Amino acid sequence: MDLRRIEKDYMDVYSISYMKNSPFDFKSMQKAKHDFTVSLNELVKGQSEVDTNNLLGKIGKFDFTFYYLKNSKVTIKVTVI
Repeated sequence: MDLRRIEKDYMDVYSISYMKNSPFDFKSMQKAKHDFTVSLNELVKGQSEVDTNNLLGKIGKFDFTFYYLKNSKVTIKVTVI
């Protein structure tokens, strides 16, 4: 992550209430690596109510990798002749 760019152009994101606390606050984002443990039922909210055959429970342990994608501002210079 380009932390200098985030500080310059995107700090308003950290004014959102859920972005003010760890692990989503700017100080936490400055760390090189972030690990979160979430149950599959938490990840797929509402699924446990309709999963009468316990299909999610039968999946077993697995890893899920999420990549954080940076939103870039694009500046376009237009010259009118």
